[in-house]
Amino acid sequence: MTKYIRWFSLAIVLEVGLTFSLRWDSVALIQKSSPFFFCFLVLLGVIGAAFLAFFLLTLLKAQQALAAIFEKSRAWMGALLAIASFVLLCSAFLFLTADFMNHMVYNRFAILWIDYVDHEAHAALLPFALLGYALFWEILALFSFTKEGWREKPKFWLGLPFLLAGNFFLRYVLEQSGTYLEPYFFKIYSNEAAYVFSHYRWWQLLLPVKEFGGYWFFGNILIHFLGKLIGIAGVWYLSQIVLMLTAFFLSWKVFRSPYFSYFLALCLGFGTHFYNAFQYSSVVSLYLLQALFCLLLYLSYEFIRREEHNRGYFLALIPTLLLTTVFYEGWLDFFAAVWAISIFLFIYFHVKRQTRYTRRLLSVFVLFTVTAAVYILIKLTYTDFAHATGESRVIFSYGAYFIWRALEDPVSNYITQLFVTLTNFLPPAFLGTNALYHYSGFLQQQKPLFMDHYVYFWRYGAGILFTLFYLLLIKVVKKIFRDDPFPSIFPLVIFLIMVAVDSPTHTIIQFFQMKALPVLGYYNHQGILGVSLAFSFLIYYLNEKIADKRWMYLIFSLAVIVVLVSAIRRPIYLWKMIEVAGLTSQGAFPNPYFFILDWLKLLPH
Repeated sequence: MTKYIRWFSLAIVLEVGLTFSLRWDSVALIQKSSPFFFCFLVLLGVIGAAFLAFFLLTLLKAQQALAAIFEKSRAWMGALLAIASFVLLCSAFLFLTADFMNHMVYNRFAILWIDYVDHEAHAALLPFALLGYALFWEILALFSFTKEGWREKPKFWLGLPFLLAGNFFLRYVLEQSGTYLEPYFFKIYSNEAAYVFSHYRWWQLLLPVKEFGGYWFFGNILIHFLGKLIGIAGVWYLSQIVLMLTAFFLSWKVFRSPYFSYFLALCLGFGTHFYNAFQYSSVVSLYLLQALFCLLLYLSYEFIRREEHNRGYFLALIPTLLLTTVFYEGWLDFFAAVWAISIFLFIYFHVKRQTRYTRRLLSVFVLFTVTAAVYILIKLTYTDFAHATGESRVIFSYGAYFIWRALEDPVSNYITQLFVTLTNFLPPAFLGTNALYHYSGFLQQQKPLFMDHYVYFWRYGAGILFTLFYLLLIKVVKKIFRDDPFPSIFPLVIFLIMVAVDSPTHTIIQFFQMKALPVLGYYNHQGILGVSLAFSFLIYYLNEKIADKRWMYLIFSLAVIVVLVSAIRRPIYLWKMIEVAGLTSQGAFPNPYFFILDWLKLLPH
């Protein structure tokens, strides 16, 4: 125990000392401009002084005092963690609002408290925010190695602070998200938003809003009000952190695998599937919707599998489902996946004589179905359930004359969406042809069919992936019906069904120019969650089967590198497709790859 305390304390003292010594000029500025955040600096100093004392105690070999503080005393642990938690909250606030210290962002938008904060002082606080973030995790890690009852528990979460920091570095530094994101309502519904937010009561915002096209927009309304506090860029960062933490800890509770949990959080937090948020920031809410999907999956799983002590999970499932239904209309994609999974499980339980689970599965199935029925009934009182105009126009409004379009559009839509889902974490070459990216200027000067050949080259891959995916799904389904009940590969079927269902609400939408290229990843939010779970499970499964863990380390490292490279390289390819599709007027995409090249001075000037 003493060894841990000594080295953790030394690290904390050095971090605090170096930060204050290197940024001493900033302390006076912060003290003068922001008394509240000067208290934040005082707490950092208190932590540094306390751990200097602990370090000295280790040199004096004061074992009893150290054991009383770090091993036995709840009061000491509670006090240190309370201070560290407050410091973490201050640090998180400073990071989430860092974009508003950028004059390019500040001059365009305003948040409620922006006029009361000195920009220079706020910017000077960022190194101390990084210190506060590090101190919280170090103190928590120290107690996990020294506290009675904590030492024996797995330390699976120790890499989590690096994962979260990496996500923020990607979004804040490499993408510079704050310079691209714009508040949604006042970009699309400026007049309507002013009326709704000044005249509607709070409970009316939980229902479809006629002024917003009759859509169920509570998730976007929540994002709007959060944006008033921390800015839309802050909500962008926060939503990803919430999703990553939710997916990480819930997946750990089910699979007890760091490989699964880390890779799932990596996929959901570093993917480019929601890049369209830089054109329409309403897409930001889909991170929180995916977090709700994770909760629904977990609560349903625990309720169905447990023979007893399961009532609490069902009771928790009800409000979570209600919140999900009002959050965004895209929850219907998840509802369709639940239906498909439930039908499969009913058949499986019957064939494998596992009927003890059927009653609880039926309870979940009925809950989702009744909720969806009430949802649709309420929706019909505000507007037609299926939109007949605009970009949400469904195939059913074609009429008899366009019957072939009504039949062919869903096929094209489905294969396109499945391709987007399956390639979401792969390098940009899988998006289509490199020729379109490198020679688009030349190709645009040629005859239309010449250009179109390269524009639609990706469809070869879409057809191949469609075939391979369903061959895999059929093979896995056959295997689990042949094997004993609940083989180790069983969860993969559930995740593959989620991928197969993908996005039925967008499959039935008429074909538009924007759907000609695989760039609208936000359509597939449910399928993206499914494929993230499937890839994570495959890594978990390989870890269970591979005896030589050196091979597993190599496979996991390569998988992580693929996701990270894709996060850096895909945006410029997506933007090229946006240009070809004629959607550039809706807003620009960041280019983290060019940012890195410019930072390394590899770009020609």
